[in-house]
Amino acid sequence: MSEPELLKRIAELEARNIELLAENNRFREMLGLPQNNSTPKTTVQLPYFSEQDNNIETISKSSIDKYSSPDEKVELFQSLFRGRTDVYAKRCYSKKHGSGYYIPACKNEWVIGLCDRTRIKCKDCKNRDLLPLGNHFGFANIVVDNDVIAASAGEYWLKYEGKNISVISVGTSISVGSIIDGKVFRGSHNLSGQIAHLKNSNSELTISQLCGGKGISDRLYNELGSRITTKEVIKMAQNDNSVAKRIVVDAAKTIAQVIMFTQNMIAPDAIVCSGSLLVCNDYFYNLVLSYLEYYPQCYTFSGINPLNVVKSNLNQRIGILGSVALCKAIVK
Repeated sequence: MSEPELLKRIAELEARNIELLAENNRFREMLGLPQNNSTPKTTVQLPYFSEQDNNIETISKSSIDKYSSPDEKVELFQSLFRGRTDVYAKRCYSKKHGSGYYIPACKNEWVIGLCDRTRIKCKDCKNRDLLPLGNHFGFANIVVDNDVIAASAGEYWLKYEGKNISVISVGTSISVGSIIDGKVFRGSHNLSGQIAHLKNSNSELTISQLCGGKGISDRLYNELGSRITTKEVIKMAQNDNSVAKRIVVDAAKTIAQVIMFTQNMIAPDAIVCSGSLLVCNDYFYNLVLSYLEYYPQCYTFSGINPLNVVKSNLNQRIGILGSVALCKAIVK
């Protein structure tokens, strides 16, 4: 059974259930029995089925967005998914077995005189008092973003607060993140700085294939048939291997182009080089800097920020720091 057919069948069964409950209450009234008040709660918004085109039109709360309160988001979530509301599960961790597990949340858990989970299993406890699902549990501020935005936020928070910066991250791939006037520059579709799949004007390869770590390794493999790491390719270039050197020079020139393009488009106070490929390899980083002069800065008159390229020193901490900055709304 397909998903649309399954959803339609669920809707039909729930409608039938309501009819049967109403019929049951009519019989109770005829027999003089008390009414059954267990009318099902409409906590789930059922899909609307258009008989004309056989399509499913989901009834949604369009007013809910990322700025809505946690309570509003929970209400929307609970309206879209069905489950038991008389209990809910909480996650625990077993040091003995080194794994996580779930148990029903209990009001008396670890209460002295009522709970002794070290000797009695929860299912056998006479004092078990399960908690119903509700909004009494706390909420964490969750932010979903990509790594270069997190890197930009981390740099801004720790070193460049109040300034405009662009972070060029080169690791497995390449991307650019910019913070302008204290806000992440995202573009109209949240894709600003996602340049990895753009074609280079002088090559059939994408920017990521030319200068990303995976691209460098793949190019050497395609030419020499050897599958080695990017670090090893750069080391071969340092040792004057002609193929490796050509590939690494292409990568350095491409990154230099990205730096100058960013400078000419945004003119930030600083362009921060980040990512394992730039931060962890001085030879490659200096090679990139040496090619900047091939791509001149368009704006040199007074009032425009001069080119200021620096290397990040936050290393692996940058993602964590940036995540904190985003969650604390230091950067929006």
